[in-house]
Amino acid sequence: VGSFKIKASANPLEISTDDALTYKITISGLGNIKLIDNPKIEFPHDFDVWDPTIKNKIKNTAEGSQGSKTFEYIIQARHPGDFTIPA
Repeated sequence: VGSFKIKASANPLEISTDDALTYKITISGLGNIKLIDNPKIEFPHDFDVWDPTIKNKIKNTAEGSQGSKTFEYIIQARHPGDFTIPA
């Protein structure tokens, strides 16, 4: 229960076969951020995806817990092509 925003970004936006990119998802807001699980993402089958690095920035205030939780995935393309990571 809480009020949260989700932001996703990839860097770089284009890669060659066997290169890697970093895909970050940040969930921020007011509520119990510690209980947020890894987002369920359907990455294309042509990608190798490693477990995310998780970073918490949480502070407790009179209104409750607030801050952010960032999931940082390393993704590598195995085959050439144009791929889209779903929203």
